[in-house]
Amino acid sequence: MERSLYASGRAFAGRGQLSGQKNTVLRNFTCLLMLPYILIFLGVLPGREIYPTIFSIAVFAVFLLWCLAAFDIKIRRKAGAAFLLVALWAALLLVLNFGSLRARSDVVYDANTLVGLGMLFLIFAARHLLFTREMLESALKAIVGFGLLSSVVNIVQNYDGVFSLAAVTQVYSVKFTGLFLGRNQFGWYLYLCLICCMLLKHLFGARVHPAVFFLLAVNLFFTFSRAAMLSAAVFFGLYWLDIRRPKKVLLLLVLLAAFLLLYFTTDLRGMIDRFLIRSNFGDSGRTDRWGALLDTLRQREYGLWGVSPALFKELLLLNGIEQIDNAYLEILASYGFPGCLLYAGVFVSVFVRIKRAEVGRENKRLLTAAVLSFLVLGCFESLLLFEVGLNQWTATLVIVVLPRFCSAHTSDAERGRRIQRELL
Repeated sequence: MERSLYASGRAFAGRGQLSGQKNTVLRNFTCLLMLPYILIFLGVLPGREIYPTIFSIAVFAVFLLWCLAAFDIKIRRKAGAAFLLVALWAALLLVLNFGSLRARSDVVYDANTLVGLGMLFLIFAARHLLFTREMLESALKAIVGFGLLSSVVNIVQNYDGVFSLAAVTQVYSVKFTGLFLGRNQFGWYLYLCLICCMLLKHLFGARVHPAVFFLLAVNLFFTFSRAAMLSAAVFFGLYWLDIRRPKKVLLLLVLLAAFLLLYFTTDLRGMIDRFLIRSNFGDSGRTDRWGALLDTLRQREYGLWGVSPALFKELLLLNGIEQIDNAYLEILASYGFPGCLLYAGVFVSVFVRIKRAEVGRENKRLLTAAVLSFLVLGCFESLLLFEVGLNQWTATLVIVVLPRFCSAHTSDAERGRRIQRELL
């Protein structure tokens, strides 16, 4: 029987953690990040991304202050020193590029950076993990609940469009966005929701009805977000496929053969080309944008060390680019090679913690598949960890916080067993 956090004993509880009703604070914080999208849907706020960003910065700042006040946070020396160096380096980038900042929105991007650093500090520098199992489970359920609400809204709004896709010749004219402001953002969230459902079911032992997976998957398809769909396919493929089980490999080959047969003998080929491959549009200009950004960085004095997130946005606009659609190029441009090394270090730390966690082989593969699929998403979309926003926080929670929690849970269990042996 696969081990879950319920079956493996009591969840990790570090010093200073709160109990009872205050365990819902993480869920309430997550729900607050959803509020701007609901207000935009109701027409209370204008439909611009800047408003959810500003709201999220305020919510994150309050949440960080609350954690500092509510928890007895003890800082690890090495992690604290490393964080201090990162904070000083980020401040230096802002000072070096301050004269180039002209737009008012630059203040928003700088605030985003500061809050992101605070979240990085809260997760990695604290000696004890601050979140309990109840906090994490309630937050994941809230994330899935909002995904289901957005999916229902999407179907109700686009009911006629779903059944007229055969007549669609321009896929970019289809607006299946749910409560979000764009198809890709909605696709990212649905991809993360599917991971959350798997985590709730296998890691936390919660019941997740198959209809939930079906509804989220159908809406993910209708976003036509190729990167999100590819990442979801990678996640489920890595988790499901086990080369030590020949029956699964054989079933995969049979399904692949059936797909190829349908692809070459039916109109499935035309539909896939129109909605997914999009041969008329290619890669949507991604490679051209990537090349233009790299050329600009080579011409700048601080290109190797980063230009700060605020000036990075201005560089994109100066080159006629709205978004770069590559998380790693965005880190390179914003924080330089040191930022890339730090970001890579985060994932190395995550993989190490997954390896150490005593959650069973299947759950380890589940967590590993989630991280690897997110790395794939970063090749085609600018979804970053440790930034403000609902998608960014959801990704940070799933990719970083949960593996750290499992590892801390394991360390606490080992400590308890050692003390018990000493007493005996």
